[in-house]
Amino acid sequence: MNAIELKCRREALGLSRDALADTLGVAEKSITRWEFGKNPPRDWSWIDSAMTRLEDYRERLVEELIAETLRVHEQAGAALMLTYASRGSFYRWLPEMEEPDMGDGIEVIPVELHRAATAEAARRLRVSHGLHAVIEAVPTLQERAGAGS
Repeated sequence: MNAIELKCRREALGLSRDALADTLGVAEKSITRWEFGKNPPRDWSWIDSAMTRLEDYRERLVEELIAETLRVHEQAGAALMLTYASRGSFYRWLPEMEEPDMGDGIEVIPVELHRAATAEAARRLRVSHGLHAVIEAVPTLQERAGAGS
């Protein structure tokens, strides 16, 4: 692994430098330096391993989103897909994402990864299944509470 590969893989996952830093449990300035080839890490292997696990997780999530959307909406020709507008709502609805069991090097699953997976699932549904998916944000807890009154 090297600087440009890290940048390419980070961007392919839909992650900002800040989000990747949080995910790996390092400072954002470290990610910036690594991507510019300044002060590279002594050992890229743990970063490569963490990135591979994130990429594999994203692919599984894309496939799950596609399968669920087809199960519910295939006959309609259109679908609604939900993702999270903020880190706060993501971790409130899915607290396990703040402490994932994905091995060393992955501190959190970032909301940006979920949004990127949702967008990719919507694209694949359109291209491969002719199903147009609209993406909307999961209602916040306050919005849900207000809907019940």
